[in-house]
Amino acid sequence: DVRMSAMRALMAEEDLVQSMREALNGAVFQLQGPVNLISAAATMQERRDNASKGGLALLSALNQALSAGQQALNTLRACIPHSPASNWEHINVNRVLREVLSLSTEQLLQKGIVVDWNPTPTLPSIYASERRLRSMFKQLIDNAMEAMSAHRNGVKELHITTLLVSGNIRITIEDTGPGIPENIRLKVFEPFFTTKSSSGRAGMGLSMVQDVLSEHAGTLEIDPSYTVGTRIVIELPLRQGKDAE
Repeated sequence: DVRMSAMRALMAEEDLVQSMREALNGAVFQLQGPVNLISAAATMQERRDNASKGGLALLSALNQALSAGQQALNTLRACIPHSPASNWEHINVNRVLREVLSLSTEQLLQKGIVVDWNPTPTLPSIYASERRLRSMFKQLIDNAMEAMSAHRNGVKELHITTLLVSGNIRITIEDTGPGIPENIRLKVFEPFFTTKSSSGRAGMGLSMVQDVLSEHAGTLEIDPSYTVGTRIVIELPLRQGKDAE
């Protein structure tokens, strides 16, 4: 329908902006290390006896390289597109998740993934940014689809449930992929970390998801007891700081 078409176009635009942000932030991250090394080398050289012609020439070359590197960093940072402003309102988490699943239906069918969608029928609304939550849920569902596509053995099932637990809305997303090894469960939250070996994108791991949850005073846990794939448990409080408005 018209709403879904508009939402699909909006999310495609947001995905493009996010990809550009990832690529440029990744470039800044990669360039910052060498610039820091040049800065340290210039500082060390400056502290030495630079009376010799060779010492002064080396210091001049290091300073020129440092200046060029810093200018390149400033140019890259200026090119990073800003995320669109988020409107906060009372929203229904079940509806947002259902719409994300609808947007992903074609991919799910192509990959042969069976979806078990089990929402609690009546959930209270939460005060949140619908755009940010939609992007977060899509990122998690995309991650699950990619994990199951890479894991060719066994059934491909995606289980999503919502519950009201002690004043929080709990969203559980389970997949039957290869799971996340214990030794990288913390690394997946780091910027620019990715387990994707052939992706065209820089890969932000769960860093973006963590940013969205921080904005909403929410939490995320990768369940270590789940052994048939990955189980991610998200909790969103019914009330946060912005709800005081």
